[in-house]
Amino acid sequence: MYETLAGLYDYYMDEVPYEKWLDNMVGYFNKYGNNIKNVLDLGCGTGSMSILLKQKGYDITGLDISEEMLAEAANKTYEAGLKIDYICQDMVALEVAKPYDAVISLCDCMNYITEDAELKKVFKNCYKALKPGGLFIFDMNSPYKLREVLGCDSFCETSALSAYTCENYFDEESGINEYYVNFFIKEKDGKYSRHEEIHLERAYEISQVEAMLKEAGFEVLEIADSDTLNTPEETTERFYFVAKR
Repeated sequence: MYETLAGLYDYYMDEVPYEKWLDNMVGYFNKYGNNIKNVLDLGCGTGSMSILLKQKGYDITGLDISEEMLAEAANKTYEAGLKIDYICQDMVALEVAKPYDAVISLCDCMNYITEDAELKKVFKNCYKALKPGGLFIFDMNSPYKLREVLGCDSFCETSALSAYTCENYFDEESGINEYYVNFFIKEKDGKYSRHEEIHLERAYEISQVEAMLKEAGFEVLEIADSDTLNTPEETTERFYFVAKR
């Protein structure tokens, strides 16, 4: 995954409200944290959120499983005149050299963990990666979004240098949405090369996630709609979970 998408990710994700997410994270830090200074950004991708937090004065470490995405992140960080440590690691096997004041994970990274046992491992790993009183904040695509908004629908977009199609299939039994993505990238000779990627996201109910967090030792402080920061509704598309060690 993300071998082809890494170089195109920021272009096709240009509508992601990173600035708003930044304000939300800082708001939660101030509301529930205790002088948060160093933050681990799990599933940091191309580093957009890591860079914004660094510019806010936080000491950031970015972690992602994709070398290609981290290469993009390193380039963007250099161009921004910043220094951020990036680590290539699977969050299911997360090990850190030092504890953090906060661990965050945004843009539905947790939905990519499709097995209960592995998601429980991630939560336990995050608990261990935090200082006592540290915050764990992450988002998730809701079952409503994966089933009703994305599931069994197709999307496409074109530009001068590339195009993509994305076909979605939501499986009710497993709760997994499969994204079948085709990229067409214009090469130097004017021809287009075709690349395929398959992405899987699992739909989790709020009660499932809350139970797993508590099992890992967390105190669940807040669960909110990421758009309104209010109590989630049936049509909420993205949840925030805020937990404390």
